[in-house]
Amino acid sequence: MSYQVLARKYRPQAFDEVVGQDHVTTTWKNAILQNRLHHAYLLTGARGIGKTSLARIFAKSLNCEKGPTPTPCNRCSNCLAITKGNFLDVQEIDGASNTSVESVRELREQVKYMPAAGKYKIYIIDEVHMLSNAAFNALLKTLEEPPPHVLFIFATTEVHKIPVTILSRCQRFDLRRLSQAQIKEHLAKICQEEKVGFDKASLDLLARAAEGSMRDSQSLLDMAIGLCGDTLQVEKVQEMLGLAASAILEDLTADCLNGRLPEALAKVEDLHQRGYDLRQIALQWVEYLHDLTLLKAAGRQALGAAALEDQLKVMEATVAAIALPDLQIAFQLVYRAAEEISRSESPKILFDLLVVKLVHGTPYQSLPQILAGKGAFAAGAPSLSAGSRAVSPLTTAKPDRSEPSSPVNDAPSPKNPGSAKDSLLERVLQKKPTIQALLSHALSYHWEENRLLVAFGPGAFEADLFQEKRPALAEALSQELGSPVQVEVRQEARAKPKESTGSMPSAPPPDAVVQQAMDILNATLQEVKTHGHE
Repeated sequence: MSYQVLARKYRPQAFDEVVGQDHVTTTWKNAILQNRLHHAYLLTGARGIGKTSLARIFAKSLNCEKGPTPTPCNRCSNCLAITKGNFLDVQEIDGASNTSVESVRELREQVKYMPAAGKYKIYIIDEVHMLSNAAFNALLKTLEEPPPHVLFIFATTEVHKIPVTILSRCQRFDLRRLSQAQIKEHLAKICQEEKVGFDKASLDLLARAAEGSMRDSQSLLDMAIGLCGDTLQVEKVQEMLGLAASAILEDLTADCLNGRLPEALAKVEDLHQRGYDLRQIALQWVEYLHDLTLLKAAGRQALGAAALEDQLKVMEATVAAIALPDLQIAFQLVYRAAEEISRSESPKILFDLLVVKLVHGTPYQSLPQILAGKGAFAAGAPSLSAGSRAVSPLTTAKPDRSEPSSPVNDAPSPKNPGSAKDSLLERVLQKKPTIQALLSHALSYHWEENRLLVAFGPGAFEADLFQEKRPALAEALSQELGSPVQVEVRQEARAKPKESTGSMPSAPPPDAVVQQAMDILNATLQEVKTHGHE
């Protein structure tokens, strides 16, 4: 006898064997017991969650030799014929192959005749949304007033494509995606029946990869058994699915969140050399950061029963050292990059740049964005990396070497790169890349004794995020300096210009946008014209 795939071998044959669709099975069993049968039903939901299986079971319940009954025997000739798909009174029609109005007219002629062997003639139309508008219109009258011995069961994955005139004539059931726990439990039963050894980690990977589809999970299990033999092995299952080991993603995430760029890039290179699909790794990373964010925000209960205890301990250690806004920013960066990586023919390049962005922040912004006041950095402007000035070019004037240095207590001005406190700040920011990225959007910052004053533009989104991180930055600076440090946040329209020194009269300061263009283009101010003068 030829081999039968698991998805067909373990297809449910009774309502009690259906997983996760109790709202449908309970309704149909009660309808059979109370003889309250509707003439048309619509089952909608994702692929592989039991739509056609439920339709077949319902057909067997109505046409079983002992029926109608909510528990078909699966032994009589009618039940066996329906299971094999060759029962005359139960017709399964592929909506994608019978889209024309002629097919519906043939069906209308057939419904007039009484059942040949069973009690009901049942038409199961899969992917019914593929029917043409003319076919739907031709079906309306028959669907509204069919003969008493006829039932229609429609199945679709795209219910929004079905005309409302059809929907209003059907009892609609929305089938649910199956949870990972439900899929894992069912796969464990199959492994026991097939005498295949398994571990929870392997079943967890298969259940997650199935994305709520029981049929997909059984197909993946078939592949895994073919690869692993009598015992599932998590390493081989990961290889089959193209997934990186959870430990690699955990270490990669820790490297990025802690600013270890060389180590993070080395891990990406290792994944690439070992043949992993970086597109799939990016999607897996999105899921991992999603789980980290939920764990940080709502605790273990947010992850449900799918998470393994060992993984939870590692994840809890990771989120304990990072603030929730950091995780949200990291998730957004990886989520957006994953979409680009999935479409790219050079995913390695984009993946490397994603890691750099996670570590150093500050994405590239164009010159028009900067001149419009929407960004702080661009090509040619100072970036917020180690040793660079963390002052926006929006308010940073090039230092005049002929002028004496301004004292520390002056109004906000570019910092002196050689000062001890500035070096201290740079060391701290290297360890906190997210704060570094937010500080890059400040108009300016400067020290006043042991206070770091940071100025943002009015209504700046980054100011709110930086305000949340202010205590953490102050604590880190205090530890480095050995004495208490305060961090204060202010909002200003623009930074105050430096006061001129010496006896020569100073020219009026340039407009902020002009100053910004001067910084980007490395230009000098030659002449200032005021209104009304040539």
